Amino acid sequence: MSRWHNLYLDGHAHLVTATVRNWRPLLKSEAAELLYREWSAARARLSVRVLAYVVMPEHFDAILSAETGTSVRS
Repeated sequence: MSRWHNLYLDGHAHLVTATVRNWRPLLKSEAAELLYREWSAARARLSVRVLAYVVMPEHFDAILSAETGTSVRS
């Protein structure tokens, strides 16, 4: 269980981050393209905008904006 407590507030930007298990450097440029395509598909379905993102070999960070905070969590 995470020690962090997430707040999903309507109309605010949210930082989303995820890591590869054991911090293995598996995310190559193809993974970045795939993540962006998935975010683009979710944007239409969930009304989420990708404001910024970075994909590193072992993790990614994204700043997302949504009218309703629960859209970011979905």
